[in-house]
Amino acid sequence: MRKLVAIALCAVWMAGTAAAQDGATGPGRQTIYERLGLDLSTPQSAAAAFLAAVEAADGLEVYVLLDPQSRLAIADAWRRLNLAPLLGREVASEEMVQMFDDLAELNAEESIDGSNGYLVLDVFSMADALFRLVARQGGSIVPLPGHPQIAGGTQFRAGEDGEQLGDVLVTGEGEDAVIHLMRSVRGHWRVLGVTRGTGDGAVTWLRSEPR
Repeated sequence: MRKLVAIALCAVWMAGTAAAQDGATGPGRQTIYERLGLDLSTPQSAAAAFLAAVEAADGLEVYVLLDPQSRLAIADAWRRLNLAPLLGREVASEEMVQMFDDLAELNAEESIDGSNGYLVLDVFSMADALFRLVARQGGSIVPLPGHPQIAGGTQFRAGEDGEQLGDVLVTGEGEDAVIHLMRSVRGHWRVLGVTRGTGDGAVTWLRSEPR
């Protein structure tokens, strides 16, 4: 009898251990990247996910793929109600006002009275709305060539403070671009920004180096 009880208790303990192990690797323990099905294990895979998000005008996924430093730059721009850092160019005050009006129209259903939609936007939905707005106007926020595709391997380099950086070349119609990425301490490669062109004519969206 004692032997049967011991076997039963052992079985219960093993079942509990298995459940705990399943919980450790289950959905509740997944990172946001795993839950979204994003592979950020290499610069190439992260750059490919970034290109797909930009092409789909999915501003929310673009935001998730950014390095925290670049996310903070977007959040700061939104706090100051200044869209220029996100657009990668200077914006006249009249155009800025019009863009805010257009963002409000896109998100009016989020407000209480159906107006002033941008007043209730958080940084995530604002980034998504801005990508959709510019795409609707036939443009793109990120300076990439037409029909972009990754070309060649990653150019690895070290940052000033020892960070591991990687540059991924993107080719297509028009000037080439480079996606700048940085590796996190947990091994995720995330986007710092994008530079298109070279020399004095180069245009950088967000940043090319960590700060």
